[in-house]
Amino acid sequence: MWLILAFLSTLLLGFYDVAKKQALRDNSVPAVLLLNTFFSSLIFLPSIVSTLSGGGWFDATAYRIPLGTAHDHILVALKAVIVLSSWAFGYYGIKHLPITIVGPINATRPVMVLIGARRAPQRPAMDRCRAGRLFTLHAQPRRTTRGHRLRP
Repeated sequence: MWLILAFLSTLLLGFYDVAKKQALRDNSVPAVLLLNTFFSSLIFLPSIVSTLSGGGWFDATAYRIPLGTAHDHILVALKAVIVLSSWAFGYYGIKHLPITIVGPINATRPVMVLIGARRAPQRPAMDRCRAGRLFTLHAQPRRTTRGHRLRP
């Protein structure tokens, strides 16, 4: 079931990349990023208003937003800067590179998250060893049967 959802997410992210490419065609990256962030953050507006007004509309749900300390706000601001810079680089990449290059890279994100999030608690050391062996096998230069190095 998770694999089907990951591939569905991949398909929808592909459509999303095409839409971003069209939006960036005649517009600047900061303007598109600002509008995308603004309209996406409108989803959280009812929860924020509920918290600030003390309405308690979302207190029994997962959408409840607790008030944080100054330290919490600093950490959220730091994360926002990191994420925003990542998005800015991604948007510039989408704007200046062909969609045939950017699309497949972005579309594999959900599958890579599943691979990275996969856990095997009964054999964690073996999984790390296997991943290390795969990395070193692919990182070593290729050689012919006579020991001469192949040219790239």
